[in-house]
Amino acid sequence: MSTSHNSFTFEFSSEWLPPFQLVEPSLASCKLGPKFPNWIRNQRHIGHLDISNSQISDTIPIWFSNLSSVIHCLNLSSNKIRGTLLRLSVVQNLSLRFLDLSHNQLFGTLPDNRKHFQVLVFLNLGYNNFSATLVSSLRNRISGTIPPCLGNLSSMINKGTEVTEHPYFSENSTSYRNLGYNNFSGRIPMSMGHLISLQILILRNNKLNGELPTSLRNCSSLGFVDFGLNKLSGNVPSWIGEGLTQLYALILKSNRFQGNMPNEICHLANLHFLDVSITEFLELFLHAWATFLL
Repeated sequence: MSTSHNSFTFEFSSEWLPPFQLVEPSLASCKLGPKFPNWIRNQRHIGHLDISNSQISDTIPIWFSNLSSVIHCLNLSSNKIRGTLLRLSVVQNLSLRFLDLSHNQLFGTLPDNRKHFQVLVFLNLGYNNFSATLVSSLRNRISGTIPPCLGNLSSMINKGTEVTEHPYFSENSTSYRNLGYNNFSGRIPMSMGHLISLQILILRNNKLNGELPTSLRNCSSLGFVDFGLNKLSGNVPSWIGEGLTQLYALILKSNRFQGNMPNEICHLANLHFLDVSITEFLELFLHAWATFLL
């Protein structure tokens, strides 16, 4: 059933349970809120559920964990859903492939269990209120962390020392990762370099600090990188221009980078968009670029 992107308003009794079973209800942009529609709790065969932009301003109900064990796509984005992701135990479903929770009011930590994420191919947590330290090992039990098991994701819109310490990252996994517009802090983990299929990486507007991890040079498929509006520091590494040859957009604005902008950046033949505004090396970059043009 698809009624997406219409102006339908669904008004059901809170006790109403439909006599039918839906497989792929797509109700995006319909007026279902402000509460989660209670009738969904009776559905046992849902494989695809899209109730994005449906004016829901509720906490995730306990019964939501009883959704079909075969659900593979769940889109709750662009609502005002409150509470923690830990209540959304549907993420424990090993059939889940697509999960979009962006543009809500979720906060807290993520489930610290790799098996819950190892089959996901798309995860978007952007524009929420998550706060955590990006860590590199499940052995770190600090409250408020993002487990490195997220590295198994095939798509997803995490302070490590050695890449070999993080066996849960898959070489063939992520193409899209978006953790922008949250309150994540700490360093970008070295283990991110295991995601060699990564094409889009968005960490914009968090509280990340430290230098860019050298392991990212392994992500040679990266085309779009947005590290803007953080507290990243140190030199912009030359390996960006040497190894990330597919880059077409590089956003480093509003950080704490210092030193010379590497001339290697000027050799990125596919680069169409570069934003280094409000950084301490802007003038040095312009000099390097002028030298290259000559």
